[in-house]
Amino acid sequence: ITVAGTVALDLAGFTISGGGTHRIFKVTGSLTLDDTSTAKSGTLANGMINADGYSPVGGAAIYLPTKSNATFTMNGGTLTGNKATGSMGMGGAIMAEDSTTLTINGGTISGNEAGFAGGAIGIDSAEFTMKDTVLSNNKVLKGDDFTGNYGGGAVYLQITEGAEPKNRPTISGCTFVKNSNASTASFGGGAI
Repeated sequence: ITVAGTVALDLAGFTISGGGTHRIFKVTGSLTLDDTSTAKSGTLANGMINADGYSPVGGAAIYLPTKSNATFTMNGGTLTGNKATGSMGMGGAIMAEDSTTLTINGGTISGNEAGFAGGAIGIDSAEFTMKDTVLSNNKVLKGDDFTGNYGGGAVYLQITEGAEPKNRPTISGCTFVKNSNASTASFGGGAI
């Protein structure tokens, strides 16, 4: 589903699934995600994108493409079971590229995976703020013999050298549990 305008989505306890075969949202406009259900069980699940090639591709649940000025704000809900597979899969659940803005104000991001970097979230020079969020059991797979992987079992941050202050990431009050990086020949950590 492509979001080109301004959309506010309340999951209200429901699940939107990619069925293990498709990306859920490509955002070129503005998307705000919330879950006002009492059980907080609203979910974006089982998105899938395959990235075998020469440049990172990902964001099986949410993708903000480069230079689109897209914004995604998450105020609750769960992102789980999303996969950016292949040797260049980046950001199993969310990928935000250059000239986009990603803000996460709470929720759970768990059980997502990527083949190359950022099992849950891949940031490529985007403006990124995250607070009060639980990231658990996300992983980066081994990669291939040529590229290996760049790690960041939960979050991978690629920041342009000399980036303006707005492009410097801010992470506060978050909980990281059992995120992992499967490769022994990688550059990043199990969590970030």
